[in-house]
Amino acid sequence: MTEVGAFANCREISTSVLFGLASVSVVTRTIIRISQRRLRPAIDDVLVLVAYGFLLATFVIIYVKVINPMYWRPSPDLPPLELAARIMNTTYTLHVWTFVAMTTATCSLGAVKFSFLWFFKKMIDRIRAWEIYWWAVMLYTLATLVYAVTLPFTGCPFFYNPRVVECSAGSRKKLILNQAIVYYALDITSDILILAIPVGIIRKIRVRPSQKVVLAISLCLTVVIIALGIVQLAGLIYNGAVDSIWSAYWQFVITEVGVILAAAVAFRSFFVTRSKPLIAGFSANGRQKMSGRLNMSTAGRSWYRNQGVSMDSTVDVEEVELTGSQSRTSNSTEVDSQYRSADSLMQAGRGAQAAATSLSRASAHSLPAAHVV
Repeated sequence: MTEVGAFANCREISTSVLFGLASVSVVTRTIIRISQRRLRPAIDDVLVLVAYGFLLATFVIIYVKVINPMYWRPSPDLPPLELAARIMNTTYTLHVWTFVAMTTATCSLGAVKFSFLWFFKKMIDRIRAWEIYWWAVMLYTLATLVYAVTLPFTGCPFFYNPRVVECSAGSRKKLILNQAIVYYALDITSDILILAIPVGIIRKIRVRPSQKVVLAISLCLTVVIIALGIVQLAGLIYNGAVDSIWSAYWQFVITEVGVILAAAVAFRSFFVTRSKPLIAGFSANGRQKMSGRLNMSTAGRSWYRNQGVSMDSTVDVEEVELTGSQSRTSNSTEVDSQYRSADSLMQAGRGAQAAATSLSRASAHSLPAAHVV
C-alpha cells in the first residue's frame, strides 16, 4: 500500500467513526428530548436535526462523489491526449463536488452554532443586557455563515473551466488564502462570542466549585471546535499550493465533532432534570417551570417579616422547563403537598398573629380597671 493510500484509509476510517458517533449522539438526544417533552421539540432540538441532515448529505457526497476523484491516479499507459482529458475531467468533477460538500458541511456547522445559541437563550431569559448581547452574536454568526457559503463563488468561480488550475497554485492562490484567513478569524471570533455566554452564566451562579467545573466542561464545548479550526488553517498551504484535501477533511471532521457536542448538551440537561427536586410554578406562556421560590400572599410575607425571617433568603436552583402532561402528572402530588404545607404554615402564622392581637387588646382593657380598683 502506498503512502497516499494509507493516508486515504486513515481519513476514511476517522471520518466514518466520527459520523457513527454523531449518528448515535443525535439518536440518543432525540430519545431523551422526546421522553422529556412528549413530542414537543424545542428550537435547539430542531436545529440539531437540521445540522445532522446537512452532515448526512456531506457524508454521502464525499463518499460517492469526492473520494474516488480525490485519490485517483492516472495510468501511465494512456495516450497523452486521453490522459490530459481524463485529468481535466477529474479535476472539474472534484472541484464541483468538493465545493458542494464544503457548503453542506458549513451549513451543518452553522446549524450547530445556532443550536448552542438557542440552548443558551433559555438561561438568559428576561436579562436585558444578555438578551441584547445574544441578538448581536446571533446576527454576527449569521453574517459569518453567509460569508462562508459565498466563498467558493468569489474565490474560485471557475466551474468546468480550465482556469480552475489557477485556484490552487496560480494567480488566485493568494486571494483564496486571504479569504480563508478572514473566514477562520470571523469563525473563531463567533465561537468565542458564543462561549462568553456560558462563561458569564457560570461566573454568576452560586454552586460548589466542582459543579462549576462540570458545567464549564458541558457548556463550553465550542473550545474543541476552535482548536480544530486552528489546525485546519495551519495546514491549508502544502508545498506552495492550496491543499484542498486537507481543507475538506478537517471541515468534515469539525462538522462531525460539532454535531456530537451539540447532541451532548441534552445529556447534561437530562441528568439535571432527573436529579433536581424543584417546586413548580407557571409561566406566562402556559409552560410549567421549576423554581426555588414559593409564591406567598402579602399577609404571609408580613407575618414572616414580623417574626424576623428574611424572605430574600432563597435557594438558587437551575430553572428547568417541563412541558406537557408528563410534568403535570409526575409532579402534581409533590407540588400539591408542598403548597398545602405552605398554606397551612401561612394560616398558622395568621392565626398566631390574630391571637397576639386579641391578647394585646384584652390586656389594654384590663389594665385601666385594675388601676381604678
